[in-house]
Amino acid sequence: MKKSVALAIAAAISLSSAGTALANNPFSDVPQGHWAYDAISQLERDGLVTGYGDGTYRGDRAMSRYEMATVVAQLDDANSENTEIVNKLRSEFATELYNLGVRVDKLEKNASTIKFTGDARIRYQSGGGSSSLMSFKDDNTARRGSRFQERVRINMTADVNEKIKFLGRIKFENTSNRKDASKTDSRSWSQDVWLDRAELVYKSGSFNARVGRILPTLGQGIIWSNSNPGDGALIGFTNKKIDIFGGVLDFSPTTGSSHGDSTNSQSSRNASVAHLGVKVTDKIAITAAYLNSHNNTTYPFELMAFGANAKLGSNWKLAGEWIKNNADISSGVKNSDQDTGYWLRLQYKNADMKKPGTYHIYAEYMSMGAYAVDSSAHPDILDIAPGNGTGKDGAKGYGIGITYVPAKNMNLQFVFHDLETKDGSKDYRNSYQFLTNFKF
Repeated sequence: MKKSVALAIAAAISLSSAGTALANNPFSDVPQGHWAYDAISQLERDGLVTGYGDGTYRGDRAMSRYEMATVVAQLDDANSENTEIVNKLRSEFATELYNLGVRVDKLEKNASTIKFTGDARIRYQSGGGSSSLMSFKDDNTARRGSRFQERVRINMTADVNEKIKFLGRIKFENTSNRKDASKTDSRSWSQDVWLDRAELVYKSGSFNARVGRILPTLGQGIIWSNSNPGDGALIGFTNKKIDIFGGVLDFSPTTGSSHGDSTNSQSSRNASVAHLGVKVTDKIAITAAYLNSHNNTTYPFELMAFGANAKLGSNWKLAGEWIKNNADISSGVKNSDQDTGYWLRLQYKNADMKKPGTYHIYAEYMSMGAYAVDSSAHPDILDIAPGNGTGKDGAKGYGIGITYVPAKNMNLQFVFHDLETKDGSKDYRNSYQFLTNFKF
């Protein structure tokens, strides 16, 4: 849209009122017969002027420098013939524009500016979080696995142009005093700082495409949650009712044991993925998700999941998902039901890190087979790793979680799980987690 600077200056700086305003006038004190009525109407439609809270323009009084600066700040789309006068105005009102938080360098308008945000987490885990921390109660040769972890992530957002956005994230995580269930020693290490998100997002109407290192969520998050990256491309369609996407991703950045270290030894784990979310009503949504690794040897997953979430009144939420692995695994696994699983969670209230004093409490039940999910990069929504054939026999049982926001941009969490094997033959040692999260 091209805005005439001459029109803006003439109408904004000087306007006297007379006569009676009509109902469809943009401002009540600008009569339709006034010489500047058309100019003021166009300025209001273009967003150059908004008037005062009482619906008046007040053209019979002199504008303050700050009021004039707000008009100048809107002149970014002026055509080339007005460039000189726009630059002079920006120079004249540079101080006011700076105080209003407006960038006045004409080059900055066309340059991509990047916004940084961050989050940090400190947590202690005992008996959960990864399959190597889980042990059986009756196994005297094993111990309860535990670890301390500190994590910092820096998020980056930048508008490349009107349709393309860049999203990035840099991650650092330190683990100390890790005691695996099967070992007698404890270890500490720090991962390399690594880029666990670097994606370009293209949007045109309802169509969207994502390419690079992506953080996808499939279904309710049991197959894959957006805390873990994959390299590849996705295309999709999104509106108020439907969210659908699909593509190909390499999940080795997450599933490889050395994903945070300087090494190229991890073999690729490519998979076709698809997601469908449908908003049935304002309170109910259903999902379907699919992941196929096309590899029954090193990454035997052909997962499909069906889930739903619902708001039950103003304070209660219910979510759940059923999942099955159709990969060509041994018949013994299939006959023992280790290739299926489901999860249910009922939550009361909602903790909002922007609102101190808010909290939520949830109770959940899960029954996950050893090959039902990829526990080497288990979904964060489960809070524990039920195992994917690494000597464990799945996980079945209940968990509770409490989150409280003591101050803005931080929370405290406690998570507990009491689990047994999928067939109920053995009990795992109970798992505990204590966490504190920060945003900045």
